[in-house]
Amino acid sequence: MNVSSSSKAITPLVLKIEMDLDIQHAEAVHKLLLAQPESPVMELDLSAVAACDLTGLQLLLSAHRTASADGRNFSISDWSPAVTAACTGLGLDISRLSISTR
Repeated sequence: MNVSSSSKAITPLVLKIEMDLDIQHAEAVHKLLLAQPESPVMELDLSAVAACDLTGLQLLLSAHRTASADGRNFSISDWSPAVTAACTGLGLDISRLSISTR
């Protein structure tokens, strides 16, 4: 008896955000996130973000909440000092923005 299993590795949709996560860019970032093809795994690279404010953090939290509600994985692969400082200033642990349903 032969038993075989087919396990396909899921390639994450990696999105590098190269604009500020602030109130001036909130609409553009929101549209960028919505324009991405639906994927079971989304990974954000925030290493190029030069400025981040409360509005930017709200976008990240909303993306996290939406992915969680849809049963999808969401992670942040890298964050800039600006994102880290904004999170620290609000007492938010950025590592908690990553979720895995696997």
